[in-house]
Amino acid sequence: MMKTLMGVAFGAGAMMAAGCAGATVLVATYTDASSTETWKQDSNPTPTTFTAGAGTTIAVWDAAWTLDPGPAVTYANASYGGGFSGSFGAAFGSQIYTGSEAAPVFAVGRYAGLSDGSGGSSGVLTLSAAAVPEPATWAMMLAGFAGLGAFSLGARRRPLAA
Repeated sequence: MMKTLMGVAFGAGAMMAAGCAGATVLVATYTDASSTETWKQDSNPTPTTFTAGAGTTIAVWDAAWTLDPGPAVTYANASYGGGFSGSFGAAFGSQIYTGSEAAPVFAVGRYAGLSDGSGGSSGVLTLSAAAVPEPATWAMMLAGFAGLGAFSLGARRRPLAA
């Protein structure tokens, strides 16, 4: 009985940890009158640079920027700053992330009135959750199911009293 309870506790713990295994991957799309930008980023990234009260720069991947007209440009960082000083600065509207510049936390949402650092404030940034979990999440979930299966198979079945 104790072995079964320990197995269930192990499996439940592994499955609960799967949600905390890593940051959620967010898909970002920025659009304004002359450009479209897309990239992927973590919801709680470790900044590559930051300045208290002024903004943060984070690593991104699968990034592309298409200026109309013009070729697509790829990049590896996105800067979030106040006003027009940094890319994707909040010219007006809600703040794009919570927490400090040293530990930003991004959430799914639509943020209007932004500038990508190239001019006006007519842009819209949409952050949405990626559809596929990270490999670490899958690994933790599979470990939880394997633990539950192993302990349930190993449990002794006691004969019913006659």
